[in-house]
Amino acid sequence: MHILLLFNFELPGLDFVSRAQLAEQSKGTETAGKYNRELSGAIVYLVLVLAFGFTALSQSMLFAQLCNSSGRVLHERLLARILRAPIRFFQVNTPGRVLNRLVNDMSMIDEFLQLFYRNTLRVKVSNS
Repeated sequence: MHILLLFNFELPGLDFVSRAQLAEQSKGTETAGKYNRELSGAIVYLVLVLAFGFTALSQSMLFAQLCNSSGRVLHERLLARILRAPIRFFQVNTPGRVLNRLVNDMSMIDEFLQLFYRNTLRVKVSNS
């Protein structure tokens, strides 16, 4: 391209040829430029989609790990409290009733932990 411009100034007789060649080259570069813009737009879109997917996956993994560790701690505390209960508690309540209450409380803890952490994350994300 620079050579053609150099010939343009030095040899006026080749002016028509160089302009035609430049026109052909500019058509090719316009098409190539359009293709490059479309390709770069697709690459940007792909990067954004991958970043969003990675963020969502990371958030889900963090959420699952947080719920599991919190649930484990709460279950251990609940079981420790029941095991430290006085003997009178076990004399008054049958083992089936104690077990039923323990299982119901653990399932409620698991349910509410998920809702609590999900709502906490939504509030954190919306406020930042």
